[in-house]
Amino acid sequence: MELNKPGIIAIILFVVMWSAIFYVLTVHPDFTFSSSKLDINEKEVKETLVYISDKDYHTLYRNFDSTIVSQQETGIESIKVKGVECSFGTAYIRFNDQCLYFDDENKLNGCLLYTENNEYGCTFGNNYGFKKGVEQTIKADYFIEPPQLFEFEGKTYIKFIAYKSGKHPTLNLGKNFFVEGALADEKYYSFDNVVVYVPYKPANGEFYKLAC
Repeated sequence: MELNKPGIIAIILFVVMWSAIFYVLTVHPDFTFSSSKLDINEKEVKETLVYISDKDYHTLYRNFDSTIVSQQETGIESIKVKGVECSFGTAYIRFNDQCLYFDDENKLNGCLLYTENNEYGCTFGNNYGFKKGVEQTIKADYFIEPPQLFEFEGKTYIKFIAYKSGKHPTLNLGKNFFVEGALADEKYYSFDNVVVYVPYKPANGEFYKLAC
C-alpha cells in the first residue's frame, strides 16, 4: 500500500506530537530542584534541596501531598515542619491559609504573594529575587507521620514518598540524590514516585496498621 503525501505528513506530525508529549511527561518535568539530600532518623527528615533557576522567580518551594499540620496524631498521615533555612529570601511554611515565617520572631503572619498551601520554601513576595542561573539552597527539618507501616522480613518500615511523579528531576543515588537512614533505589526517573523505606519500630503507645 502506498501512502500519499498528505498521509505521510500526518504520520510524521503524529509521531512528532507524541514524542514531544513523552519528553515533557517523562524526561523534562516542570522546573524543580536539581539535587536532594535526605538525612532521615525514623520520623525526622532533614532535607537539603539545591535549585539552579531556569529564569527569575518570586518563590522557590517544595510542596507535599500529605497535609502540613501544627500537631500530629499517630496513624494520621501528615507533615510537621520544624524549621526552614534559605540561602536567599524569607523562609516560610504555608498551611490552612496561614504562613509561619522562620525569622527572629517565628510567628504566624499574613501570606506573601506567590505562596500556596501545603508547602515550605523561600520567597521574595512580589519581587523576582531568585535570579536565573544562580544556585540557591533550601534546608528544612520536618517530621513525617505515616498512615501505616510495612513489614518485610520481620522488620517494619515507613513508606515515605519523598517526591511525587513530575515534581523532581531524574535522581541518581550518590550523584544528585543522597539518602541516609532509609532504603532507596539507585535511580528514579522524573516520572517515578521517589519512594524510600525508613526502618521504624513503634514506640510504646503507638499503634499502626500493617499494610498487606
